[in-house]
Amino acid sequence: MLFVDALKLGDVQREIKAHTQDYLAFNNDLEKSPLIQQQYLALYDALSTSKDSLNSESLMFDFVEVILGANEGEGYRTPNAQENVARVRDKLLDEMNAPHSLEDLAHEAGLSQYQLLRAFKKHYGLPPHAYLLDEKIKRSKLMLKNGSKVIDVAYELGFSDQAHFQRHFKKKLAVTPKYYQSHFIG
Repeated sequence: MLFVDALKLGDVQREIKAHTQDYLAFNNDLEKSPLIQQQYLALYDALSTSKDSLNSESLMFDFVEVILGANEGEGYRTPNAQENVARVRDKLLDEMNAPHSLEDLAHEAGLSQYQLLRAFKKHYGLPPHAYLLDEKIKRSKLMLKNGSKVIDVAYELGFSDQAHFQRHFKKKLAVTPKYYQSHFIG
């Protein structure tokens, strides 16, 4: 079971669909939708296991968007969206090992959190968290090829520990970082 602050959820709902109420109640039959169940489980998993607030915040918006039936294109209509999300992308890449919050990134871009998620996904094909994770894995491959220790790579790229890094690396490449490195270092 997941308990959510109704006022915070109302803020998320207002960003996704313009309305004036504090909170919109969800329909009772939503648990019958496999897509909503999938989004809920992803959100629950991120909240219970991940220390990465950017991922959890992104999944919260995805979950509420699916429940509300919002069109993905609604949120990012802004004249300078490409320039704004480029600034966010640069910040993510410059501060790869720092924790990021969706709120801070949205402030950097001058967009709402929802607008940032949609605009970023439109321009780069992934939400900010997934994009950053991909970039970390790309950079880790170079570091491993150059002989860096796995634990040093994990620390430098901002993973919470070596196991966290190894799990994401293996998920993307289907091999462990050490095995990958063994093909380049004798």
